[in-house]
Amino acid sequence: MASAIRGIHAHVGIVTSDLDAAMASVGGMLGLTWEEPFDGALAPPFATGDGAPTPGLRRTTTSLGGPMRIELLEGQPGSVWQTTALAELHHVAYWVEDVTGTARAMVDDGWTVEVTIMDDDSRPSLFAYMTKPGEARMEITTQP
Repeated sequence: MASAIRGIHAHVGIVTSDLDAAMASVGGMLGLTWEEPFDGALAPPFATGDGAPTPGLRRTTTSLGGPMRIELLEGQPGSVWQTTALAELHHVAYWVEDVTGTARAMVDDGWTVEVTIMDDDSRPSLFAYMTKPGEARMEITTQP
C-alpha cells in the first residue's frame, strides 16, 4: 500500500528553456505575476540521492498570490531542469514538516531521491525530488 505524503500542497513546478519568455507566456495565460527571478548560482550545491554532485539551476521564480502557486525553473545543461520546451510540467510540490523523515518513508515505499540538497550527515534537507516508476515526480520541501 502506498504511503501518503503528509503535507500541504506548495506549488506545481514547470521547467523552461527561457525563463523570461515562460514568465510572459504562462503568466499571460493564467493571469499571474511573478517574484523577482532568483539566480541559481546563489543556491546551495545540488546532489543526486547517492550524494553525487549534479548541475543546478540558471534561474527560477514563483508566482505571486494563490492559492496554487506555479514555480518556473530554468536549468543548467545536464540538470534535471534542462528542457528545450518553453513550458513543461515537471513536478508537484508539498510542504512537509520533516524532509529527511518524509524522504526516508518514501524510499521505504519504493521511491528514489532524484535530486536534493544534503545536510551535513548526507541526508536530504530543504527539499528532495522523489521519483517512482509510473508516478509523477514529487517534491517535498520545507515551508518558507
